[in-house]
Amino acid sequence: MPAPERWSGRYYQIGNGGFAGAIHLPTLGEGARRGDAIAATDTGHRGNGFDASWAPGNPVALADYGWRSIKATREAADALVHAYYRRDPHHHYFMGCSNGGRMALMAAARWPQDWDGVIAGAPANPWTVQLRNFGAVQDAMRAPGGWIGTAERAQTDLSPPQRATLNVIVAAGYAPAAITADDWTRWVANPDRTPQSQLTFAEQSRTYLFKHFSDEALVADLDVQPGDLQAFRDRGGKILSYFGSSDPVMAPGLGVDWYDAVQAATRGRTADFYRLFLIPGMSHCQGGAAATSFGQSLDAPAVRQDREHDVRLAMEAWAERGIAPSVLKREAGSKRTVVRRLR
Repeated sequence: MPAPERWSGRYYQIGNGGFAGAIHLPTLGEGARRGDAIAATDTGHRGNGFDASWAPGNPVALADYGWRSIKATREAADALVHAYYRRDPHHHYFMGCSNGGRMALMAAARWPQDWDGVIAGAPANPWTVQLRNFGAVQDAMRAPGGWIGTAERAQTDLSPPQRATLNVIVAAGYAPAAITADDWTRWVANPDRTPQSQLTFAEQSRTYLFKHFSDEALVADLDVQPGDLQAFRDRGGKILSYFGSSDPVMAPGLGVDWYDAVQAATRGRTADFYRLFLIPGMSHCQGGAAATSFGQSLDAPAVRQDREHDVRLAMEAWAERGIAPSVLKREAGSKRTVVRRLR
């Protein structure tokens, strides 16, 4: 928490990536530097984002990870903020990417009165669908003759097994031609089973989630349904979401499909409360072959402090002054790009 004279009056809560288990302290420090009260949670267990071994036989831990820790953190933080500043925040925001983006949507869906706005980057939702898709892609990739390495990806004369693999990848929502060679080798087609990759998520979820919990239990704890956001819309909440078109982890096509499902499931004009930006050339949450920095993380700082260049300022302008974001401007060195909202 910043000193009282520096406090903006805002509260930010930060999501957690992958299978969670840790808190990124530099992000909290940066939030306080900006003048915001800020909090995060490890979601109730310790580990790293690629380890789900905490889950078997522990439905309480699954619920903590899926949704309950969001509310518990908010309540504890509110008490501390009030005790320190002797007043409550005037606006509450949730911000995260990947699983943190899923947590942002979950916060809006389960506790619509708690949040004025959420920033959902590359949300891992529906998480159960994405996890199964990791397995489907990796099964196809490792089937006899199905491997598509970086070199094979550029070929037009794929064998039938390779063509089948490509079809699985596209059906899962990925754009193979948009993924960089480095990202393809690291995340999608990594012959080394040791480094963290899509295969890690596939094996961890199969070993520690799908074998131990019913589909119904996993969906109930981990997934946000399109119609779940109606109450958030009705109370005036705002969702600003973004996805990299070159994301090799969370499938951008799945994200666009889910946004379209929200449009069909909610009453009223979706763009009035939920805006999605598809960022050309951006990898997972940040980075990639194009200009991809718009203040979404410490590694992708905004180059200018205004609502068109900084995603947090864009959210604050929308939630507090009613100025809806229509563009995000990204810069990296000499690269400059203007991205208009997809929907």
